[in-house]
Amino acid sequence: MSDSSTILVPIRYPLTDRSIQTLTFANDLIKSNDDGEVYVLHVNLFQNGDNAHRHEISRAVIPIFDECNPTVITRSGFLIEEIIATETIEIGADIVVLGKSQKPRWRRLLSKIVGNDPAVESYLGGQTAATVEVVE
Repeated sequence: MSDSSTILVPIRYPLTDRSIQTLTFANDLIKSNDDGEVYVLHVNLFQNGDNAHRHEISRAVIPIFDECNPTVITRSGFLIEEIIATETIEIGADIVVLGKSQKPRWRRLLSKIVGNDPAVESYLGGQTAATVEVVE
């Protein structure tokens, strides 16, 4: 990893155990850098009626990070994958950290959209230049 990285961490809120694992992994990545930024992304899904606010997510995630203050981003939409790809490009993320529990659900959604069963890593790789890390 380079000396400075921008890391995007899409999470669910309220935080699940998997979300905490994903955030902890991102914290470990950023600690291994001399310099870098972490962006935590939560997508309020229109179809689920989600309405989490940035300040409440910030209060939940900041204690997980030792040496940095992550920037929390909330967006609203229908397709999580597109929002993640857009945010990855907009912030210039080098790394996207995904939780393992998200992969199967994302694959089902992508399958409906594109008519096959692509991996989320491949989708983001085709849309962005970021490295995708999947937390087991």
